[in-house]
Amino acid sequence: YQRRVRGDDNELTYYRRLHEFWSTLCIGDRIAIATLEKDLVILKMKEQQRITCNCDCCTQERREFEVDVEECFAIYHDELIRMDMRNDYGDKLSQMPLEECTLNEAEFVFYWSLSSDGHQISVSPELVEGGALFIDLLESSQYDDMDEDFYDQNFEDIQAATDDLEEVQLAWGRLLVGRKFFQTFIARMFEERLLVAYREKLAFDKQQKLIAEEEEEERLRKERDENRQLARQRKRDRKKEQKKAAADRKKQEEEECFKAEQRKQEQELIQKIEE
Repeated sequence: YQRRVRGDDNELTYYRRLHEFWSTLCIGDRIAIATLEKDLVILKMKEQQRITCNCDCCTQERREFEVDVEECFAIYHDELIRMDMRNDYGDKLSQMPLEECTLNEAEFVFYWSLSSDGHQISVSPELVEGGALFIDLLESSQYDDMDEDFYDQNFEDIQAATDDLEEVQLAWGRLLVGRKFFQTFIARMFEERLLVAYREKLAFDKQQKLIAEEEEEERLRKERDENRQLARQRKRDRKKEQKKAAADRKKQEEEECFKAEQRKQEQELIQKIEE
């Protein structure tokens, strides 16, 4: 999940299209895209390591990396569960005009919107329903403007669990670093899911267009065939009519000849009688 270079025309077009696609989705589809299985997040993070060698040293290093990822993510995930239980983000988001947020405010919104029920990580309904803001959050690469009061609350929670200052500092440092990393990583996974849905929609639309073009081509082909059949039938009908007309004229001529011959014979017979 590498970040793209911001400001590029292709980058702007890319997110503009995601904006347009997001606006066409129903709430149910948006929620499905903005929901991640916790185990899937851990699996994807483990896949980010570039250690491919299978020697004992690299295998051990890979295992240590995976353990470290799991431990750090567990800390962050516990925080998301507490967010879900406290539901503070809903109160904060409900007080913010989401569509009017600046970029930094939007990053703050994303921080407060993430939560977990223990199995799935999701964003708040307010954010999912908040139009294009969700895409703005995915476009943003910085999530530094965190709420200091919530930071202090987390620090007090850690400090209350132990009197070991060094352990408190270590856990707190892991929380800060892990929070930024995991939040950014989750945002990239949301973006990837949205991109997959967008590509599937493009593929579906392309397929439907091809089907429509094939159906139109088939309709035109049938129409051409029907027109050719009608033309041939008209030609046959004209020939039949012409043949019948010729036969009728011949019959009429024969009848007229027969009548003329009869009149001639009658006249000859009359002349003989008179003589």
